[in-house]
Amino acid sequence: MDILDGVDDVAFVRLTGKDVVRAAIVARIVTAYERFEESNTKKRGR
Repeated sequence: MDILDGVDDVAFVRLTGKDVVRAAIVARIVTAYERFEESNTKKRGR
């Protein structure tokens, strides 16, 4: 994300499974990414 810092018209938004209401599969994918990120953060000691 640092690479794109300062590039006009580019933004990053963090979504959770609660933000996704249209398709259940998309909510499950977002939730899986959340679990993965949380697990990796704990492993790195952050």
